[in-house]
Amino acid sequence: MNRIIAHRGFSSHYPENTMLAFQEAFKRGCRMIELDVQLSLDNVPVVIHDEKVNRMTNGNGFVHTFTLAELRELKVMGTETIPTLKEVLNHFKGKAQLIIELKKTKRMEKKIEESVLADLVEVGSLTDVQVISFDHDCIDRLKKIAPSMLAVGYIQRKPTKRLFRRMEDQRISSVTMNYLFFSKRVVRRCKRNGYRLVFYNVTNVKQIQRCLRYPHVYVTVKELNNLPYSFNITD
Repeated sequence: MNRIIAHRGFSSHYPENTMLAFQEAFKRGCRMIELDVQLSLDNVPVVIHDEKVNRMTNGNGFVHTFTLAELRELKVMGTETIPTLKEVLNHFKGKAQLIIELKKTKRMEKKIEESVLADLVEVGSLTDVQVISFDHDCIDRLKKIAPSMLAVGYIQRKPTKRLFRRMEDQRISSVTMNYLFFSKRVVRRCKRNGYRLVFYNVTNVKQIQRCLRYPHVYVTVKELNNLPYSFNITD
């Protein structure tokens, strides 16, 4: 099974979180693609990582202060546009699993999980995605309102006893954490509890090898070009 996740698409070579980056990751055989979602001023889920548009576009200001129409006018790295979540869902429906990270922003009172769930239901993508977040309260709220078929997970930089207790209490089946805290103890615990374990900040072949020797462990990577034959990411 494919366990290599393209971080914001093929983001080492193409503008992150754009349709181009996602399509190029898919062309290279990647069937799991991670992306970041926030809400526009008019409550449309859009795909962008930073709270502000400054780093990636020719605009200036917080994402949540722009309407969708205004975000459409911005250029990502001079050539691309900011896609909506619905556009990405429609394009990859039945083709790839999308790992949707709900970004924790200053405007979380807008309940991003409700808008994202509405898009997933409308497109019919409940079984094609997994929704994750550093905001565990947001994931818990989503789990309460979503059909049981929707996979959800927590992100936390470092594993703790409190994290695993909460996962058990809330029946969360996946956790994403920083590779800096990789340990056999954590790997064993996740296997014992039936959790999908995902590591980010995985930067070289040796680290990928170390993770993928365990069938329940996945890795998130930016660079897809130079993976050796043993890591062929095609199905």
